[in-house]
Amino acid sequence: MYRELDTKFFPYRLRNYQVDFFKFVQREVMSGYNIVVDAATGFGKTPLILGAILPYTLEMGYKVLWIVRTGNETDRPIEELKEIASRSSENIFGFSFRGKKDMCLLVRELIEENITHEDARVACEIYRGSCPYYLNFLHDPRTDLFVEDMIKEPKVYSEIFEKCREFEICPYYVQIQLMEYADVISMSYNYVLDSRIRYFIKKLLRLKRTLLVVDEAHNLQNAAGSLYSDRITERTLDRALGEVEEYEVKNLLSFIDIHREYFEKSKESIEEDMLLDVERFIGSFGSRRKFEELCRQALKEGNRIRRMRLENGRAPRSSLHHLGRFWLESLETLGEDGVFILAVKEGGRISIERVDMRSNIILGEIWPMFAQCIFCSGTIRPIDAFSEVIGLDNFVGKEFPSPYPLENIRTFLLRDVTTRGEELPEQMAIRYVNAVDIFLSHMHGRNAAIFASSYRVLQKLIENGLTDVIRERGYTLFMERSDMHGDEAKRVLTQFKE
Repeated sequence: MYRELDTKFFPYRLRNYQVDFFKFVQREVMSGYNIVVDAATGFGKTPLILGAILPYTLEMGYKVLWIVRTGNETDRPIEELKEIASRSSENIFGFSFRGKKDMCLLVRELIEENITHEDARVACEIYRGSCPYYLNFLHDPRTDLFVEDMIKEPKVYSEIFEKCREFEICPYYVQIQLMEYADVISMSYNYVLDSRIRYFIKKLLRLKRTLLVVDEAHNLQNAAGSLYSDRITERTLDRALGEVEEYEVKNLLSFIDIHREYFEKSKESIEEDMLLDVERFIGSFGSRRKFEELCRQALKEGNRIRRMRLENGRAPRSSLHHLGRFWLESLETLGEDGVFILAVKEGGRISIERVDMRSNIILGEIWPMFAQCIFCSGTIRPIDAFSEVIGLDNFVGKEFPSPYPLENIRTFLLRDVTTRGEELPEQMAIRYVNAVDIFLSHMHGRNAAIFASSYRVLQKLIENGLTDVIRERGYTLFMERSDMHGDEAKRVLTQFKE
């Protein structure tokens, strides 16, 4: 075993406030316990954790799986790994993994409109057998040489993508092959948290010989809950009806009509969120058996519609498919503790929502799959309470003081503003925009970052003058959009930093 405080993989000079953090992680990673650390943003957690654990994981032959909240954050640990590798005599390889939305070359050619991860998955499923890039990956003799060249140094996903595009080889499946050689792999939470796609990781990695690092771990509860929660709205039904008419799915017309009738009646009877009487609702369709049969038909026809849309160069999505999937998944969890089906009325509009609050159970089943887990964030105090929320046992934790002087920190609490609710009222959006304007007026041209609680809220602020206010204050605007490909998002961030 290596000596304590082995800093050969830490690429910078350790600052005084970082020494205790480094010692703690490096000592405890050898203990076999899970580790929870809380330290402020800017503390240096990413290079500190990598530098502390790599001597251990490399000696043990373990892989490091570093997961982050969104795909756009996957490059950060690999950028630090590049620094480590450039200063080390050892051959260290790692890469940031991205989904098919960002890595599928064919889908970018087939579909001109903005796509989701689900769109890309469906397109790959339909066209993989004839995809020239996938066939090149399988049969081009250059693939093995290409992979050998790739693993010489750490790569962020955009480097893999561009090189694969040059050689006309599927970037997504090259990533999968690279996993065999990687010491560190960075990807989004979903590949670990979502049981529907976790099989992919379990198939490719020996999890009991993998150390999991969960970055920005305060997001775990919401991330787990949102994976299994879903909703159908009046707009879902309107679009589904449009599909029934456009694609002549007459046998499902009554299925849509009964939903629409319920929604219309609920506008009068529902005053606030309430539990939906699911059995009574299902009874409107005759029987549970009949209802499930209609849901499966909606799923089947939705798949046909997705294929037809894709053949016409449109994103392969279907509200009919969504409607069928929503109910089939809801029926699977009906009656389980922590899962609720709600009828919701907001702004005069009705929706039916499945809310899954089993994050403690869902997450608690994941951590024992790995050799060890490390959780880090700047906002998970108190650690004992955080660990209970995520179902974590067998852990050691430590909170580290902020390195920033108190005089450099200012917190402002605004009266009469909130983002509560599904829709942000126009008057509330205007209040927020005015608050941003006042804040920027006191910044005197210094760099500023504005974070919205969701893309939905951000769009409402834009509609009410946010971008106008920013530009009028003399700022150059860099903005992330929900439909951005990863390479575009990375370009925006790089331009902002410059």
